[in-house]
Amino acid sequence: MKKCNICGSALHDDVERCPMCGALVEKNISTKTQEENEETTQPRLKEDTNTSAYNAEKVLRSVVRVMTDNSVGTGFVYDGNLVITNAHVISNVDGKGNLLVSRIIRASFSEKFDKKLYVLELLNIDVKEDVAILRFVDNVSFPSLALADQSKVAMGEEVFTIGCPLGFDFSYINGHISNPNKKTDGKANRVIQTDMTVNHGNSGGPLCNMKCEVVGMISFNEMHKSEDNMIDTPNGPARLAMYKPIDGMSFAVTSDAIKDCLQVMKIYQ
Repeated sequence: MKKCNICGSALHDDVERCPMCGALVEKNISTKTQEENEETTQPRLKEDTNTSAYNAEKVLRSVVRVMTDNSVGTGFVYDGNLVITNAHVISNVDGKGNLLVSRIIRASFSEKFDKKLYVLELLNIDVKEDVAILRFVDNVSFPSLALADQSKVAMGEEVFTIGCPLGFDFSYINGHISNPNKKTDGKANRVIQTDMTVNHGNSGGPLCNMKCEVVGMISFNEMHKSEDNMIDTPNGPARLAMYKPIDGMSFAVTSDAIKDCLQVMKIYQ
């Protein structure tokens, strides 16, 4: 049913002239089909925010390449002006056991977002947990990542990281949590084991869950001794023992270890 625009009388849809006042009734000139009309009245579906592509794009904005005079690693932005990375990315220990921190530390984002080169300064370092907290020297602020609740990290959970393997451009790697509370005798005390294959340069990259929260920070691969390498020597071929990374067995510093390093500076509450 429709109404007359002049007298307001109720009219059938097929009536062209109002029987009460004689006014001509306007025709419906819309050419939309019923399906098109229904589509315009239905709310559009929200963008799927739980896809790998969406998560990679979101996290990439907060990941930096960390560079020193003799090393390249990865880091991520926290609290706008801080960069969190591994201690071993920006330092090493000499033969006497002294900690040597790189004097010049720089950071760069993916050129998709920022082509500038930034200088970083060291605020805090924990060699045992393999965590270093850096700060942009310039008064700048960038999109940041949040630290996850360590108690909710579960075996089998899907995770991913973005880093700079072997110094190459930012790369995405995904996998699963193999063990959320791994104990190791070596490079870090509290770590998460994953089934991801990472390489030098991935160190310091954020290990994120599907909410893009940082559950850990990529630190090292498990290594094994291989004696299958042959080299030529003046006395003929010789077998050389080398340590090689085990594929699909990498470790990340826990978010709790990162929080502890931040709490020393009263940054994480």
